[in-house]
Amino acid sequence: PQYSQEQGVFKVRLAGLHQRIFEAISGLPERMRQAVAHVLQHESINTGTYARLNKVSERTARGELMMLVERHIFMRAGSGPSTHYELHPLLKNHE
Repeated sequence: PQYSQEQGVFKVRLAGLHQRIFEAISGLPERMRQAVAHVLQHESINTGTYARLNKVSERTARGELMMLVERHIFMRAGSGPSTHYELHPLLKNHE
């Protein structure tokens, strides 16, 4: 992903992604788009990382990550302390 900031707006350019993926994330709040950008760059994200990146509580982070799971953007992997979130396989197939 390519990052830029223009007029106080943080932008993430996701070159090479299928239009369907772009549409899936374009309506998301800024924090969730940043989480998707993080996963595209690092392959996964966990609740603690999401909370630190967005300066929110872990409870808020967990809820927002679950929203991404419900929208089939992320899938949950692992359990307990090793729980993390990855790009949903349906989206990976559209790259």
